[in-house]
Amino acid sequence: MQGGGSKGAFEIGALWGLVKNDPQPEKYEWDVVTGVSAGSLNTAIVTGFAIGEEEKMVEYASDLFSNTENSDAYKMWKLGGLIRGLTDKGGLLDNSPAYDLVNRVVNELGDNKRKFTVSSVDVNSGAYYLMNDTLPRQDHARAFVASTLIPGVFEPDTWGNVTLMDGGTVYNVNLVSAVHQCRDLVDDDSQITIDIIVCGYPGIDNQWEFKNDMFANWMRYKDIADYHSSTGDVAGFMRGFPNVNFRHLIAPSESIASGLGILDFSNLTSTWPMQMIGRTDGANAVAKEGFLFGKVKEWNESADLQKQFPQVGNWIHKVTKDNAREMRKEHRREDAARMDAAQSSMMAEEVGEIPAGSAWSFMQQ
Repeated sequence: MQGGGSKGAFEIGALWGLVKNDPQPEKYEWDVVTGVSAGSLNTAIVTGFAIGEEEKMVEYASDLFSNTENSDAYKMWKLGGLIRGLTDKGGLLDNSPAYDLVNRVVNELGDNKRKFTVSSVDVNSGAYYLMNDTLPRQDHARAFVASTLIPGVFEPDTWGNVTLMDGGTVYNVNLVSAVHQCRDLVDDDSQITIDIIVCGYPGIDNQWEFKNDMFANWMRYKDIADYHSSTGDVAGFMRGFPNVNFRHLIAPSESIASGLGILDFSNLTSTWPMQMIGRTDGANAVAKEGFLFGKVKEWNESADLQKQFPQVGNWIHKVTKDNAREMRKEHRREDAARMDAAQSSMMAEEVGEIPAGSAWSFMQQ
């Protein structure tokens, strides 16, 4: 699962869409979970539930996001607020509420039940720093939060001889650790099945309005860069691990939080709408298993597509939106057919073709 602040709500919606719409929910008994930034916080939830408890997991995660507000994620620094963040701290905002929230979740769910890896970047060396389920349990919450420390927004966290910041600084989707941990469980890469959720969106459905706001403009730049970096990584991973079974790649089909919006955890206006988009996109993935990975493979193998779409992210964005549009049309056709069938049944009852007291007659009463 990719990072992106409040866009983690989209990921939870996507998990819901998979688990709740597939007639075989046991297909989502994931053995290994990896996450970066917001994906790291979601990893804390997923790994807290035992294999076979995926429905309980998505319900818990959805409720958690529905009841989380900005004050649960960060607060202003005491004695100076943003000014103190600019002049006396390593980040504009104090993220101690996020640590308190994640620590509560970890303690509430108990020992981790799945293998996991979350990632940060060491400020000193620039190295990608991996933290997994072999850490002492008392360090898990701190590890999950360390992956979320957006440079400039939140202070880095110093652990011994490393100082950690947002893992998305280097890689925003950590497929490599997922494959390596899966290899501990199987004999061959062909026995590994991968699902990836990215929560970037390269455009804004409503036209971007230039703002004389350095921080908002920088966050928008980061959105675009992260999206293309992540989708490019996915295409590269597929070439690097040709024998892995790439099952579901889920990307947003509609505009979700962008710029400073990734710091907005308001349920009504931000995270709940993103959950709903994720649920739809997860359900669409179930209906067309392997669709988006197939499109990435098509791009990998086509010089013409690469010429038309130099960035694979633009190709993913196009086919995701096209597919969502087709799925909506299909659902409307199905709904219209059901309404026609219902009206026909009602008319048949009126002329006596359906006996009074039948199931349909009872439902109408």
